[in-house]
Amino acid sequence: MERKLKKLIIGFFIAMLTFTIVSRTADSVMVARVSVDSIKRNSLSYEVSGTGTVKGNSGKYILLQNGCRIAKLPKKPGDTVKKGDVLFIYDLPNLKDQRETLNGELKKMQLQYEKAGLGTVSDDGNLDLETALLQESNALDDLKEAKASLKDIQKTAKKKKKEEYNTAFEELTDLKSQKETALKTFQRALNDSTESLTELEEPEQTLKGLLKDYKEAVISRQEEAITARSNYIFDFYYTKKYTEHKKDVKNAETSLNRAKEDLADTIRKWNEAINDWERYSDDPATRKAYEQQIASRNSEVKSGNRAVEDAQNKLDELTEEDVKLNTALKAYRSDIESNSAASPTLSYQQFYQLVLQKLDIKEETLNTAKTKIERAKEDLGDQEKEWNEKVAKAQKKTDLLNSDLKAMETGTYDYGNDQKEGEKAVEAAGRALKAARLSLDKVKDGNEVKQETKQKEEKGEALDLSALRLDIDKKEEEIHNITEIINNKGRVTSPVNGVISQSSLNYGMLVTGSEKFIISTGGYELSMTASEKEIKYFVSGDEVKIKPYNSNKSLTSKLESIGLPDSNGRVTFTALLPKGNYKEGDSLGYQLSKTSEEFAECIPIGAIRQGSDNSTYVLLVKEKDSVLGKETEAFKLNVTVLDKDKKTAAIEGSLSEKDSVITDSNKFVEEGDRVRVNETE
Repeated sequence: MERKLKKLIIGFFIAMLTFTIVSRTADSVMVARVSVDSIKRNSLSYEVSGTGTVKGNSGKYILLQNGCRIAKLPKKPGDTVKKGDVLFIYDLPNLKDQRETLNGELKKMQLQYEKAGLGTVSDDGNLDLETALLQESNALDDLKEAKASLKDIQKTAKKKKKEEYNTAFEELTDLKSQKETALKTFQRALNDSTESLTELEEPEQTLKGLLKDYKEAVISRQEEAITARSNYIFDFYYTKKYTEHKKDVKNAETSLNRAKEDLADTIRKWNEAINDWERYSDDPATRKAYEQQIASRNSEVKSGNRAVEDAQNKLDELTEEDVKLNTALKAYRSDIESNSAASPTLSYQQFYQLVLQKLDIKEETLNTAKTKIERAKEDLGDQEKEWNEKVAKAQKKTDLLNSDLKAMETGTYDYGNDQKEGEKAVEAAGRALKAARLSLDKVKDGNEVKQETKQKEEKGEALDLSALRLDIDKKEEEIHNITEIINNKGRVTSPVNGVISQSSLNYGMLVTGSEKFIISTGGYELSMTASEKEIKYFVSGDEVKIKPYNSNKSLTSKLESIGLPDSNGRVTFTALLPKGNYKEGDSLGYQLSKTSEEFAECIPIGAIRQGSDNSTYVLLVKEKDSVLGKETEAFKLNVTVLDKDKKTAAIEGSLSEKDSVITDSNKFVEEGDRVRVNETE
């Protein structure tokens, strides 16, 4: 039996190996092989070639500037001109105004281009879809977790309770720390208010102490002590500057005495010098000398009196407060010595108020400081009460959780409430999953409409950008042309020798764009035609290569005139032929080529595909997991084609340089097909 079982097992594995080999072989035959490429920054090449017809009497078209005024017309139709001759002159101020207007229009276009480049297309719904998928996945995980928690409720409850306890303990510790910090702030405010009041009350307390010491000295009848206490009071009154004050008083007294002495000396001097009998002299000169002496004496005496008066005023000013203070202090001493019951209180209050007025201590300031202290005490009390309640609540929560943990350890904990909470959690998670799936279905239904809207808007924006870019290029060229004319002082000169064959210009007119100014060169020109689609990238002045029938060497000329499309969509354009042997009606080959601006996203033209709904898309390759390992398949990405040439397409889409775009395949491929990338890629 055992040997038979072994044979069956070996046979099974051989069969599986055979099937795998066959499957791989079939897969390599059935799966499409594809070539891929990535997006690159590149330019497009526009080319037009064909055969033109030689025509005689070629005309050189002079470029006219629309909107500009003609100031002078030195030449008229029929005039012969040489290369460099002035054909006509534009009005210079008008040119400058026109350039300024064009610059304003260009700036407006550039702003519109920048704004359009920011993109305003509608949301394609992918973000909403990703969000809905994520919500569904999260809801599913939550449901699984809730069911697992309910299944092992005791282990989960203990773990959850431990986490809750740790969190509560940390919160309690933080609250205690926060309480200490908060109360420090309010305690500091109370201390500051108390210190402020102490500073305000300190002078008053000092004064009360000095008056008390003075009273004790008077009662003890010790004159030295009384004098010393008086000096302390005076020093306090003069804010520790009583010694300087006494010096000032003494200096004032000295100044007064000196002024009096100087006045007495002046009077004595003049009394000795003046002879009163001279005023009765018959000699006029003597009388005049006497009068002059009297005037001088009076002047000096007046000055001396003024000096005495000033010195007295200075002394009175310095001793005015001393007199008040001495008078009040003597009255207080007299009342103390007479043992009067009422008078000492009155004299004390008078002296006390006299000193307080000097110190400028206001009752209102003291009351404000006291109010601040009371408020600071109230704030501190309120905060302390509030924080105590918070801490007590946190402490109670921590103690309850700790009690539950101990009950779990001893096997006395009731898990009934936890069981109910677990069931509620499963129920809530189920409802959340159902809601997430309903939301996902709704998003999926709306995504198709959003995708279609986005594709239409992207195409519209791409077309708008391309049109704006062309308008900007044309406007810049206009500004360049006008600037060159301004630099040439408005003069337009002939680029060739010939005869003016046609001119629609008149003095003072504004060029509208319908006018022509043609110089007949007498030579030959090549008349060519191409489709409107082919010639749309080219303008007058672009280089054209011409292949003569009798030479292998190409000639180079420039496009002269480009006509309007005919009923069949064909455009006729001309170029002057260089000097040579030509015959009217001959055919010459021509070639036009031009390179576009650089595009950020370019791919091979073969990668562009057209959907049944006229949408434009590309196929990318991506890897996905399967039962057989990693597989590569194609998936679709809508893009907008901005422009293209024969080999390359400039696109706009959600591509990165890492993406692999399918450019070719050995069989038809569509979205969802498995593919194999060629090994050479």
